[in-house]
Amino acid sequence: MRPDGLRCVDLSLASTTIYLMCILRWKSMLVSGMETPAPFVSFKEVAAAIRDAQLPPCDVVLGIGHGGTVPASLIAYRLGVPLRMDWYNYRGCDNNPVYDVPRLLGSSRLPDGARRVLLVDDVAVTGQTLKAAATRLAGLHVTSLVLKGKADIVLLPQLNTCVRWPWHHCCESPIN
Repeated sequence: MRPDGLRCVDLSLASTTIYLMCILRWKSMLVSGMETPAPFVSFKEVAAAIRDAQLPPCDVVLGIGHGGTVPASLIAYRLGVPLRMDWYNYRGCDNNPVYDVPRLLGSSRLPDGARRVLLVDDVAVTGQTLKAAATRLAGLHVTSLVLKGKADIVLLPQLNTCVRWPWHHCCESPIN
């Protein structure tokens, strides 16, 4: 039985390692004075927000890895446009910045002729990563989209606290 009362099954060496990392992360998410970790946002909630969103026309969806990988993939699929990813490092596991500015670790070549880019991340707290990515895309029409935080489009604006996404906390949350 895990601390949140759910059961884990089929713990191979790899999944045991992931499970232990999740337990440590779960414990680190406990805020002083709170007895439970940040609220869980389900795939169903995310999928519904993407389904119901008024998304702008674009030639490509550019996801910010790693947090934007899942939402960018779902949005690119919904729009029927290519998906590309840029990988940035800015925040550590404790969600605090580890660098003065986001560091680009790897980037994708955009499709030829792409002029309208939908830039997607899961969360934008300060907007620094989105700004860094938009700078790289100078000369293109860029619209930023996040699930939570600050961007041109925010799909879950009612979320105003830290949350647990299903793709970040697989060992801590029921899959739904």
